[in-house]
Amino acid sequence: MASSERRLVLVRHCLTDYDVAGPTGRFLGRADPVLNDHGIQEANALRQILADIPFDRAFAGNSRRCRQTLEIIIGQRNIPIEIDHLMNEIDYGDWEGLTKGDVVTRFAEDWKRFEENPDNVPPNGESVKSCAERVESWLTKLQCNRGLAVVDKTWLRLLICSIMGAPITRYRQCLDAKIASITVLLLVSKSWRMETLNYGATRKRVFGIDV
Repeated sequence: MASSERRLVLVRHCLTDYDVAGPTGRFLGRADPVLNDHGIQEANALRQILADIPFDRAFAGNSRRCRQTLEIIIGQRNIPIEIDHLMNEIDYGDWEGLTKGDVVTRFAEDWKRFEENPDNVPPNGESVKSCAERVESWLTKLQCNRGLAVVDKTWLRLLICSIMGAPITRYRQCLDAKIASITVLLLVSKSWRMETLNYGATRKRVFGIDV
């Protein structure tokens, strides 16, 4: 492998009690739950998958779920860790920590506008444009040869939209980033290329089946 090659491995954080599909799932931006027992198991599985990758730097935002996932993956390895607020998930404002069912009931008109167009921001929340600007600022200043970053769902989707040239307002329609999955980017001629998306995600999350 050429020494000039630069590769970035992005892991979506592992499972918390907020990460439930359907109306009982909770909005998880600046809310700050820790990993649950299953999430810890997922992080340990990722540790095994990535054990022999020679990372020279590791990154996460301020949330406990991302930092905990990162710390489990790294284990005892001597890899410098940078905590950067630019990597924080989008802020859902007044919806933080509420179930999707609660939001649909209590914020019916706001929810309808948000579903129709992600440019419409939850009350006291952050715009997609603002989050995308943070994503791009972080990627522009990134310094590593083989980096490991643990990130959140919307943040990662916006990053991929940015490097693929997709409109950020279509991040929900264009792609998904599964819990405890790996995305790999390779820097080619000063542009990032996506090598893989959702590597290591469970069959249930990718194929919709348990067996």
